[in-house]
Order: sequence, then C-alpha cells, then structure tokens
Amino acid sequence: MTESPLVSRRVATARKALCGIAVAACLPYLVLKLAWLSGSTFGVDNPGGSEAASLRALNALTVVMEAIAVAAALALTRPWGKRLPAWLPTLPMWIATGLLGNVLAAVPISLLTAGSGDHPSDEPASRTSPAAAFVGIAVNGGLTVQGLTLIPLFALYVHERWGHLLRGRIADLADSPTRPVQQLAAVSAALLSSLPLTMHLLWATRSDIGQSRALAEGRNSFAAALEVAHIGMTLAAATAGLLIAFRLPRQRPLVLPLALGWTGAGSMTAWGGWLLIASLIPTDTPAAGPRFPPLAELTYAVQLLVGVLVLVVGACALAERAAHLRPRPTEPRPALGQG
Repeated sequence: MTESPLVSRRVATARKALCGIAVAACLPYLVLKLAWLSGSTFGVDNPGGSEAASLRALNALTVVMEAIAVAAALALTRPWGKRLPAWLPTLPMWIATGLLGNVLAAVPISLLTAGSGDHPSDEPASRTSPAAAFVGIAVNGGLTVQGLTLIPLFALYVHERWGHLLRGRIADLADSPTRPVQQLAAVSAALLSSLPLTMHLLWATRSDIGQSRALAEGRNSFAAALEVAHIGMTLAAATAGLLIAFRLPRQRPLVLPLALGWTGAGSMTAWGGWLLIASLIPTDTPAAGPRFPPLAELTYAVQLLVGVLVLVVGACALAERAAHLRPRPTEPRPALGQG
C-alpha cells in the first residue's frame, strides 16, 4: 500500500522540520563544550577542575558525539542517506537511542521528584551559580529535544528502508541453525543483567554501595531518576532477548520485541560503554582515589556485555528474516541441445 502524494509531502515536511530542530538542539551543547575546551569557565562552579586533562578528554569525546548526531540527522533526512551502508546510520543511531532514551525517561521522573525535598544530596540553589544552573537546563533540555527529534526521524527512516522486515508476528521469524546460539545469548544476557539491575536499584535508593565519595555527594534527583531509567532499560533488554530467541508470544507483533530490544540493548551498551570509558580515564589527582570503585566498573562492563548479547540475538533474527524474505532467483532454462 503506497502513500498518497499529500501524505508523502506532509511526511517530508515533518522530516525536514524534525531535522532542523535536532540540529538546532545540538548547537548549544557543541558551543558550550568547545568553549570549555578553549579555556572558558562559563557555568563551571569549580574552574580549577575544568582544566583537568581527564575532563578535557571527556569534553572532546562529547563534541565528537554531538557532531555525529548532526550528521545522523542529515543522513536520516536527505536522499543520499538511504544509499549509505546499513551499519553507517544504524550504529550511531543505536547508541544515540540508548543514550537519549534514558534522558527522555529520566527528565519527567526528576521533575516529579525534585520538589519532594527528602533527598539531602540535592544541591541547594545557593550552592549553584546562575550560570551553572543555566548550563544544566540547556544541556538536559537540548538532549531531551534531540531525543524527541532524532528517534522519530530514525523510525521514519527504518519504516521506509526496512519496514518489510518488521511486519508480521513473532512466529514469522525464521527457524534456523543459529537459534540455539540466540537462545544461549538471550539466557546469558538475562542472567548477567541481575548485576546491573541490582546495582542500579541500590543507587536509585541512594545506597553508597559501589559508589565513591565524590559520586555519592554529587547525586541529585536527576541522577536518581537516571538510575530508575537504567532499571527499566535493563528489564527491557533482557525481556526482549528472551522473547526474540524463544519466539514468544508467537502471535504478538514482531515490531514490539524488536523495538524493546533496540532501545534496551542500546541503552545498556551506550551507558555501560560511556561510564566504563569515564572510569578508565585516569584522574589528575591520584590521591583522591579512583573515579569509580571496582564494583561500579564491573557493573558497567557487565551492562555493556548484556547489551551486545541482546544485539547479537536481534541481529541474527533480522538477518535470517531478510534472507528468508529475499526473492529467490528462478532457475535458468537449459540451453537448446542440453538436458
């Protein structure tokens, strides 16, 4: 069923609008990070810390990530984006969905809990400069807008390029020799997810287990909300892996566990990888101890592994479904005088 010209024009207009908003939402973050890398201390309550080599490395990494987000917005909108190799738009958007999905979930939770006043670690306004408060709003607001624009853009892109793979029921997934491997990966991911699930639950309730003193003192309502989002994404990834690998429930739409696994596994991989990278960057003050305790580093490593295992399950299932739906060439007729 093809779309009418009117619907196609409206979709194209909406896509261009979402692309423009996404690019605009990236600019404040890019400008801020570039300013800090250039030596500015705007919005930094601890100017001395902004010169730390480890912090500058993380800022440089986030600049690259935001530049990739701008490129992704354009690729998802322009015609040349459909001619890219499949992995080129999907890999950065998988990471972006994971990172931004947690922010989208955490922002409303933090807004609902910020005014409760029962969290002593919430930083009082008197300790935060107006510039720092503005930076916090600009960063979280920009990331929220990026999530609200890039994710719908990617959904439209997937619908147009690979929509035929997502239609049907879970029972329509091809049965293949790799299914035992998918089931092993899914069960392993579900079992391993118990560690990050437990730790994020503890951290959401303000436990100090596996937290350094600096991290424990810096927690606020948004950090607690982000932990709640991690819990939800962990459950989503583990559940989706099992549903896809074991083809359950068979009559449900296939797109549901695929979307659940895409978001959950993306979150596990992106946040686990990001926090693990942050923990491995050496601090500029060794006497202060590691940025993350060993238990936190182990949690992030397992979180990353769980995301990759669920990705393997989904990728194998979709690759086999694509091969199953691909038209088979007809056998050539024998030449005259043969057969």
